[in-house]
Amino acid sequence: MNQRSKNILYWIVPTALSIAIFSCSVKPDTKEATSGKSLATTADANSTSGTGVAVAPVAVATVSANPDATPSIPDSSIPVTEGEIAPVENKMTWDYVNKTVFIPNCISCHSLAGGNKGRVNLETYANVKARIDDIEFEVISQQSMPPDAPVDSEAANALKAWIAAGIPETAGMTPTPVDPTPTPVPVPVPVPFDPTPVPVPIDPVPAPIAIDYAYVNKTVIAPFCLSCHSVAGGNKGRINLETFANVTKYLKKIKNEAITSKSMPPTEPLTSNASDILSKWITAGAPLTVSTP
Repeated sequence: MNQRSKNILYWIVPTALSIAIFSCSVKPDTKEATSGKSLATTADANSTSGTGVAVAPVAVATVSANPDATPSIPDSSIPVTEGEIAPVENKMTWDYVNKTVFIPNCISCHSLAGGNKGRVNLETYANVKARIDDIEFEVISQQSMPPDAPVDSEAANALKAWIAAGIPETAGMTPTPVDPTPTPVPVPVPVPFDPTPVPVPIDPVPAPIAIDYAYVNKTVIAPFCLSCHSVAGGNKGRINLETFANVTKYLKKIKNEAITSKSMPPTEPLTSNASDILSKWITAGAPLTVSTP
């Protein structure tokens, strides 16, 4: 073996050992780019460059990163802070109830443009507040207004809640408390005793008129109400007043509109005599009949 061959062997042996050691040191969780270790060995073709020195072969080992590495997962035990919940809008205001109840259901009739039917205007908070008892009775209790069909459940519930809250005009408005102080009752002044006997009138006192249903129907209901609230009149507002049972059913409504607010009949109020007869009959308990002495 000549000197050149020895030089080549001396260089190859250490290089092969280095490659073997490197291959064993690769971690088990890595994968190689190809099956097995890929070694590319190149040698300089120009072995006779004139220098008489052999060019050492180069060994290349390729190791790729692990493509199956599991990505890190965030720790689910870390608490998540929730954002604040927006406050619920206070709907118990005149503006909300006006848009939900009065504008879609009442203003077409009870407004200046609608002719203020029944001499009732519901375009302002003050007007609605002044007639809230009539509104509650007709819209919620009797469901006779609007005359075509009752309000829907959303409008009815909004009106009930608004009345229960004290009919506030704006959000956070506190209803005016009722003064618990009773009104003092005036003490009657004693009348001096007069020993003079009171003369008895000669003419007998005429018997009082028995104000029963028949009399009220004849003097009040028939001439002032039945032109609208009867079968022949179309039962306007879905109200019929042709029987004693129906009249007593709507007695509170009749009192509110015919006596208190004087909004019925819609053309003109009752005469003073008819209003007085109706008021006395209601005060007496609205009897069907009255026994005469």
